[in-house]
Amino acid sequence: MSTSQTMPMQVNNINPMCVPTIDFVFLYQVDPNTENFKSEQLILVNKQSNWQLTMPVSRVMPKGNWVVMKFKDIPCSGNFDLLQDPNDGQPAYYIFDNVPYSELNNQTPTTAPMPEITEE
Repeated sequence: MSTSQTMPMQVNNINPMCVPTIDFVFLYQVDPNTENFKSEQLILVNKQSNWQLTMPVSRVMPKGNWVVMKFKDIPCSGNFDLLQDPNDGQPAYYIFDNVPYSELNNQTPTTAPMPEITEE
């Protein structure tokens, strides 16, 4: 996740509001050898509001087995869920659940892991 650059904006005396100017970037591993990997989608949900954003994997070109999923203009507070929907009739499942905004940047590696080397 990029550095926080949000600005508080006072809408009225009761409802302070934050104007988000950051993106949440998540490194997601795919298997490009499966025929329907591009139909998968990730859904980022803010549990305290009605906000959610669905990102199809097909919008992003894979770099090897990894795609960089960028969720733009996310709410700057609350807890988040990230779900993976295979979009093939199977139910979506949680990648992470109930993660505070301040911990989002700890949910993805900053670089793709090195490939494992195994002896045969």
